[in-house]
Amino acid sequence: LLLGGGAYSYTKGYIKLPFEIPFLKKDPHQILAQVPNAMAGITSFNSSMDIKATFPQVSKIIEMLMAEDTTPTTDTDIVDIHTTFAYADNQMEMSFLGKSTTSATALGLDVKNFGDTLFAKISDGQNLLPKDISLPIDWISISKNDIDSLGPLLSNSGIAVPFIGHTDAFLSLLAPTNLNTVFGFMPITASTVIKENPSQKINGVDVYHYSIAVDNAMIEKFVHTVALSYGFKITDEEWLKINKILSATSVDSFEVWIGKSDRYLYKTNIILTVPLTKVLSLEDKNLSENKLKVELTNTYYNFGSQITIPRPESSVPMPQVVDTVQKSMKDASVKSIMQNLTTAFSNLHTVEKVYGPRSNSNGSCTNPAYGSLFSPTGHKKNASEAIALISENIITFISITGEQSVCYSTPSLWAIATPMVSDNTKYLCADSSGSSTVLLAAPTGAVCK
Repeated sequence: LLLGGGAYSYTKGYIKLPFEIPFLKKDPHQILAQVPNAMAGITSFNSSMDIKATFPQVSKIIEMLMAEDTTPTTDTDIVDIHTTFAYADNQMEMSFLGKSTTSATALGLDVKNFGDTLFAKISDGQNLLPKDISLPIDWISISKNDIDSLGPLLSNSGIAVPFIGHTDAFLSLLAPTNLNTVFGFMPITASTVIKENPSQKINGVDVYHYSIAVDNAMIEKFVHTVALSYGFKITDEEWLKINKILSATSVDSFEVWIGKSDRYLYKTNIILTVPLTKVLSLEDKNLSENKLKVELTNTYYNFGSQITIPRPESSVPMPQVVDTVQKSMKDASVKSIMQNLTTAFSNLHTVEKVYGPRSNSNGSCTNPAYGSLFSPTGHKKNASEAIALISENIITFISITGEQSVCYSTPSLWAIATPMVSDNTKYLCADSSGSSTVLLAAPTGAVCK
């Protein structure tokens, strides 16, 4: 009876021995259930995460949307993301590197989380940004309020970022003590099918290797539990969209590797496929058979080791960065309007053979001389279309640049200039020679000089 009770307790994981008894097979359900408690006291460790996403080429997606009838494409693009983490005493350091077959340039990002402040730095891929916009090469310091304040800026730019408004929840998930908690949310029950694979070693540690059968109900329950437990503020409408994706998601495989002696989580691997129509929120018969496939692998190591995460000695505050980017974006808009005006001026010259029959020698953009390039009146009747285009862009130009802009013209020359928003000691200037340059002072005539 004692032997039988001991064997039962051993197989259920209630008794831990420093060695394995090969003819007694431990219950995987009980071993997995012990992971959260075993890892509860861990405050430092390292981890790596690899994500591989495979999806139809964007050009093929467009072709399929335009076609009346087509077959699923086999031409795919791949995004590879490699991330390393270091966790110590509720501090986190992350290094991110993303590559894609759609771009020759990788994107590198370093992040440090100290609870009160987040630090970020782009380590690679500055040239992925618009040419007129650059970020500091130094660390950027970001508070919670800074992150939430990005919402209106990004929304106005048409960019949707999921963590805006959920900052506390995301930062909480980054805490190392929550690894065991999140794993504990896995809705594994006695009826969950778990297959035991041959044992392996990971970084010299003997581990159990299990494959877990996961259905849609388990996925939905897990996502909902994590979201609610960490305070994500998700509306009913957002949940409806999320559930549509989750209900269509297929878990092709889910594997875990658990330490035999310590019950730590050493590795996870999950492969998901999602119909492209659900990802794009676009129901189209030509896309119905195309999938997004994602493989996510996490490896954990150096549990309880001495890890030091140095705080950056210097950094640029996020509000300052946002202000610089906003000003750079306005300068980029001004340059674009100047290009539009160059085209409009050329169109008028084609019709009238001059840049307006009269000169605008006073340099005023808001009160130009009658019949000059910038005036809506005093031109040939057949120049109305070109004049309308000039007037439209001049109005936009003035709305951004204000009264400090200058507009000079003669029948054969023109120049427009305005102080840069990012540096009002310098002037953006364009003229009829095709020149577009930066000056230290406003021009005084129809040439950028």
